[in-house]
Amino acid sequence: MDKFEIKKKEVTTSELVVKKSKFIAKVYYVDNTNKINEILETNKKEFKDARHIVYAYRLSNTGKFSDDKEPQGTAGKPIYNILEKENLVNVLVIVIRYFGGILLGAGPLTRAYSTVANDAIKLSGKKEYIEYQKKEIVCEYKEEENIKNKLKKQHCVIKEIIHTDKVTIKFCEPKGCRK
Repeated sequence: MDKFEIKKKEVTTSELVVKKSKFIAKVYYVDNTNKINEILETNKKEFKDARHIVYAYRLSNTGKFSDDKEPQGTAGKPIYNILEKENLVNVLVIVIRYFGGILLGAGPLTRAYSTVANDAIKLSGKKEYIEYQKKEIVCEYKEEENIKNKLKKQHCVIKEIIHTDKVTIKFCEPKGCRK
């Protein structure tokens, strides 16, 4: 089954008000748990007056969600389910809730979280996820340009070029790429 990631690398947001409660969804491109933890901490500081900050994320090999004291299964899990259904990876969705004084009940609460998260995800767009593997080539100076051109044609991403008595080209190659 094909995996996808969000197209936009910048944060996309969506807002929804339900019975005076305000829901703010934010979608981030992420590729490691350190980045996720940084973003969560930043949002907790920025929205410290919010009642709940729920989240869900999926990386290529792991995922997690949190209801942040909302009734179990009404917030983080529905968002995570959207990520699974859309087969999205490398994505973090945070929804900040400001309580409006009216209890919503489990069904409306789940729908509110799902709706605002889904809207923000749609704004991010989707593209096919390509898994890369790190590699390097050592060559003579006269071969450098030719090798760089070949790598670009194969959709490789050149990360670093080191010039010593030889040239070392460090790059990421799409897995399954043929030479």
